[in-house]
Amino acid sequence: MVSRIGCLIGVIFLAGMILGGAMDTAVSGSVPDDAAVLAAARQYLDAEIRKDYPRVYACLSPSSAYCAANSYEEYRKEAVSSPTSVTGYRIIKVTYITENDDREKYPRVEKIAEVEVECVLSYSDTGKSSEVNIGLIFVKEGGEWYKS
Repeated sequence: MVSRIGCLIGVIFLAGMILGGAMDTAVSGSVPDDAAVLAAARQYLDAEIRKDYPRVYACLSPSSAYCAANSYEEYRKEAVSSPTSVTGYRIIKVTYITENDDREKYPRVEKIAEVEVECVLSYSDTGKSSEVNIGLIFVKEGGEWYKS
């Protein structure tokens, strides 16, 4: 009797894990997109920490309003002079991935995603730092994920 109950509990637990995983994927997007968004987020945040300005700029969405208004040189000047920098992070989760519902306004954007991140921001002007929870937006353009 005990072994049948244990087996039943195991089957229920396993079914819950499988169904829970399927539900998470349905809400957040496909598993390949989840992995690609996480990789893009890590690439962007790692470049921010290293102050690898060419890499950070390359991570930005080519069709973004920021890139349309700012050349790499303008971005670099702004980034170098900023007293705020990312000095650490922990990715919490991909909050969502959704299709672009406004292709007229954003014709190059295929999908939009949000990644929840705990970032450590350091301030060179005060010598202080703080941890903030932020939702970073990423967009998929031409099959690649970029920071929006």
